[in-house]
Amino acid sequence: MSGLSARANVSVDRPIAAVLLLTIGKNLRQKTDPMYFVHQIAIALAVGLFFPVVIEQFVRFGSLWNLVGHSVILGIVLLITPKLDRSGFWKAFAFTVGIVVHLLLDADSGRAPFQVYPQERILFWMYANAAVGLYFSASAYRSIRRRAKA
Repeated sequence: MSGLSARANVSVDRPIAAVLLLTIGKNLRQKTDPMYFVHQIAIALAVGLFFPVVIEQFVRFGSLWNLVGHSVILGIVLLITPKLDRSGFWKAFAFTVGIVVHLLLDADSGRAPFQVYPQERILFWMYANAAVGLYFSASAYRSIRRRAKA
């Protein structure tokens, strides 16, 4: 994919992300709202889904930092936080799942965070990141459950 078509897709994604976040976030007025936690999870998911796009906007297509933005590194850092409580886990999990979904959609459409020939060579990176993100999510969940039982 050329850099021009990558920028065209990003220009479409930004308004969609903004509308999604504003729509979800408009009801976050009080913590007593029964849907407050659900909205926070939905926002974390949306942020994770569009995080690689935002990184690409700052560092541009083709940068190695864009490859880091298209990985689950930040999600893993959030999941391995030592004092992660149950609420924080679900937010970190939603953020990580958002990134994993973004990576799987990129892999399915044949897009890459930078120019690679042939494009299939980057698929291993994307699928490996998806597997690592899900593995750390499951490990963090087991850790939270063990602490709750203790």
